[in-house]
Amino acid sequence: MCIKVICADRHPVLLIGMQAIIEGLEEVELVGTANNCTSALRLSEEVVFDVLVTDTSAPAPDYDDWRSLVCLMRDKHPEKGVVLHSCKSNASYLSTLSSCGIHALVAKNDITGHLGIAIQSAYQGGTYLSPQLALATEAHSRLYGKPVPLSYREIEVLRLVLSGKKVTEIAQMLLRAKQTISTHKSSAMFKLGISCDAVLFKTISEEDISLLAGLRNTVRGVWN
Repeated sequence: MCIKVICADRHPVLLIGMQAIIEGLEEVELVGTANNCTSALRLSEEVVFDVLVTDTSAPAPDYDDWRSLVCLMRDKHPEKGVVLHSCKSNASYLSTLSSCGIHALVAKNDITGHLGIAIQSAYQGGTYLSPQLALATEAHSRLYGKPVPLSYREIEVLRLVLSGKKVTEIAQMLLRAKQTISTHKSSAMFKLGISCDAVLFKTISEEDISLLAGLRNTVRGVWN
């Protein structure tokens, strides 16, 4: 068995590092690298591959779509495995990624020692959290119970909050009652284990939420 991998990363230095790690893995073949969305999607049509390895912030600025690379790749190749590295350690955020079909997740500090296991898991269609992410999920479970994925509406509201919009403005934009928006926001923050806006902005970025929104948009059956 030889797992064929495409690695995409917008940062040239990180891409070189990821390439070196993957090339050092047994039973894994790096079939191509890309540093932007267009070249990654083109490469996915030109070579046979089993798994895409990319980071959570890989955007698509050179492609006519607001979603990130991993969302576009899931559209084109839903049968392929995906490994997301440099993941945030928030348990509900990880749970939401998994609910959207991204099951192999690796923290930044775990990449060197655990990328190979994640690739194998993604190839086999399994679920994998690297040690740092697993510990964060266990800690969340002890305090709040099993992590619950964010719904589409909760993601939508958080995305607008993180972009600087007030609850009243969001209610007007989405044609919803202010109380409804406040409920979505409070529910999302509770799931994330976040108590106030200041912590929200430190914990989750607009880019993180945009990734979740794109994946929810791709996996249409999980909207609620």
